[in-house]
Amino acid sequence: MNIKAVARMTNLSVDTIRAWERRYRAIKPDRTDNGRRAFSSEDVERLILLRKISAAGMSISRIAALSNAQLRDLMRLATQNGDADDAGALRIVKAIRSRNVTRLSEELLHTALICSPAEFGDDIIAAVVTELERDADTFRTSELLLACSLASISSTLFAKYRRRGAPVFVSLGLPGSRCATARLIAALVASQAGFDGVDIGTPIPARAIAQLLRDLNAVGAVVTADLSAAEEVAALAGLQHGLPQIDFVFMGCGDRAIHSGLITARSFRELSAFLEALPRHAAAS
Repeated sequence: MNIKAVARMTNLSVDTIRAWERRYRAIKPDRTDNGRRAFSSEDVERLILLRKISAAGMSISRIAALSNAQLRDLMRLATQNGDADDAGALRIVKAIRSRNVTRLSEELLHTALICSPAEFGDDIIAAVVTELERDADTFRTSELLLACSLASISSTLFAKYRRRGAPVFVSLGLPGSRCATARLIAALVASQAGFDGVDIGTPIPARAIAQLLRDLNAVGAVVTADLSAAEEVAALAGLQHGLPQIDFVFMGCGDRAIHSGLITARSFRELSAFLEALPRHAAAS
């Protein structure tokens, strides 16, 4: 990304970004062949963290040398009792209700870049959806707006975690599943865990999943489904039985899967723990 795009994404001026680079060595962007700055998603995350912490009263000179991980820890220490999560969720909800797509995308990006995908899904998006559900008349529109805005910034989020040549782990949903946001976050969780997380935006019938996974040379799949529906659980059990070489994990409502031998995740943190424990499969040539 060029410096003008990054300035818009981080709510910093171009002059401030240049000053933080020259004076404090707070950021070290790559350079293109013609000498222009080229920023990565990690650079954007860093600038957002630096802006938020400096706005809270800590001088840029004191925090410029800290790593991104240290800056994230500093952000957590600066807040108590989940205040930062609550504030982030409320800003996202406000942008959704005002139908301000630009502001919504900015708030989603700022929040998602400075926490893990599991934290983003379990703490931020869950709180947002709970708040939106209070108004049943507008919930469907708000849910679609959230999903579309998250999809619009997904390339930047995936760039933060994606590794070249990593084995593919697919995130998909069965027909009737409306969990577009959950599928995307699950793919981000897989990417952070060391896989190439791929979000399949279109619901896929159970009978077509096997061929899709073969075509993508995938080593695993996260499947969102209604785990309270007997027919869906039966289809998932058959899918798992027919593809023993694939690591499956299922997310959704209901508890039938517990009695069907399927591996389920009730939260993105559970999903992250499961994926982190998996051996890294050899990447396809």
